[in-house]
Amino acid sequence: MVARDVALELVGHVTAEDPRVHLLLGKLAIRVRDKGLLREAKRFLVLLKQNGAVEELQDADRMKAVQF
Repeated sequence: MVARDVALELVGHVTAEDPRVHLLLGKLAIRVRDKGLLREAKRFLVLLKQNGAVEELQDADRMKAVQF
């Protein structure tokens, strides 16, 4: 998926500490059903102390509904 690849490039080369990119990756992971990517996105958000974003991903995953 192109969107996932672009977001991964952002994390790897530009903005590893920006929680918005990890939230985007988590949402993309839900859409493409990539549990590993979702797990990693959540871990980074926890590391960055972005509890609201973690909750947002958990809710989206539970409801299977993602809003970008």
